[in-house]
Amino acid sequence: MIGVPALALYWAIWHMCPGIWPRRLYHQGIDSGHLSPNPSPDTSSDDSSASGDEVSSSVFADRQGFFRARDSAARFDVTNFSIEAGPTWTASESNGAAKQFYARLAGQRDTVDHADAFDYVIANELLLLLSDDGQRAFEQHYRRMDDDLIRRWQDLLEGGKASDAFGPLSLQEQLDERQFADGLRQQRKSRAISIALLSVLVLGVLAGGVVLLRPTDSAPVTDTFSFEDPTAASSGGAIGSSRPTISGAVVAPIDLPVVVEQGDAPAVERVVAEPAQRLFDDQFDDLVFFLLAEEGEGRIAVLGGADWFAGRCIVASAVAFNLRPLSTTHVATTEGACGENPVGTSVEPTCTGPDVLIFPLDVPAGVVGLDEGGEATVDSIRLRVLAPVDGYEQVSLRGTLDLTVEGAAVIPAFGWSSNDTVELDVPVSAQRNQETTCQRLDG
Repeated sequence: MIGVPALALYWAIWHMCPGIWPRRLYHQGIDSGHLSPNPSPDTSSDDSSASGDEVSSSVFADRQGFFRARDSAARFDVTNFSIEAGPTWTASESNGAAKQFYARLAGQRDTVDHADAFDYVIANELLLLLSDDGQRAFEQHYRRMDDDLIRRWQDLLEGGKASDAFGPLSLQEQLDERQFADGLRQQRKSRAISIALLSVLVLGVLAGGVVLLRPTDSAPVTDTFSFEDPTAASSGGAIGSSRPTISGAVVAPIDLPVVVEQGDAPAVERVVAEPAQRLFDDQFDDLVFFLLAEEGEGRIAVLGGADWFAGRCIVASAVAFNLRPLSTTHVATTEGACGENPVGTSVEPTCTGPDVLIFPLDVPAGVVGLDEGGEATVDSIRLRVLAPVDGYEQVSLRGTLDLTVEGAAVIPAFGWSSNDTVELDVPVSAQRNQETTCQRLDG
């Protein structure tokens, strides 16, 4: 007799409060993009999900996505794509070849047509489909394109000018990223040690609280610098003249060796931890660089032994605190010294001497707006000198000039004498100065 009232109560709760017990989820009509609340009379699919709670994986199938090629047989195999070397294409031929490549890459996806290949790629966001193999395949077009068009495509693939960090990293940038990561790991280790000593530090803070909180007269730390006024007067040398006054604050050594062996493994795995001294000849001894100003524009001067720059490639960058490059230039003292795809803008030396080389670098003073949004200031100048050595992909020395100092770092200005020379007296170390002259070059 007890069972009948219980069954009646169960039936009433089931129909009046259906949310208490879950019912089977039917997904009739998924192919049309919605769920049907009505159960299908065909119960064959119910047998495949006994629990009644499972949703078919076909719900998540990509039927209309941009990244899904609709016809697998028509996919563009970029690994087999090649372009034979030959005469340089006209602008129309180059545009047609580039557009045809990206049209094949898009496949049967819906695209908006544009006559210009650049507009076609940007409007349809086709760079999202470009893998590493695809980029290498497209770069084969460079064999037939003129230099200006090559630079435009390189800028587009790298994310735009002054945005190298957003494109495929070069060998030098990969090494910079590794060094930056090593620095972060070292900082985390130091923080762990600090936490372990927290109890001792708290006692020290309590004991010396009065001293630590006492006001001081020290100058605040700034993260800016300024170029010397060439019209102002100064002691120790005529500003803007052919003999500028150079302080050790704007001089940095180039003494960090970076050696990469040849091979197929990633570059960071082929870095030689302790390179042999024989890889760096005597001309690299006491190699330093410093920052100057000529008519309000930045100049990088590199000083070393006699003819140290013969056959060398010099790359300089003005970077923000997070190593984001704000400008980069490179100088090839001989043809091909910087390789096939050097980083930055190619510039010519403005002045050379028996042991010194001066070339331009855009060093913006103050706050700079970034293409990707936000602002930054120049935190340091990074420079590397690369030398070709058989059996190695790269042999280089690096240096960093920190512009974040107490007060504002003043960059010395210089001008030219009547015979187009400038005299330099450089503090290469705390114990020694090196004097030299530099002859102005035409152009």
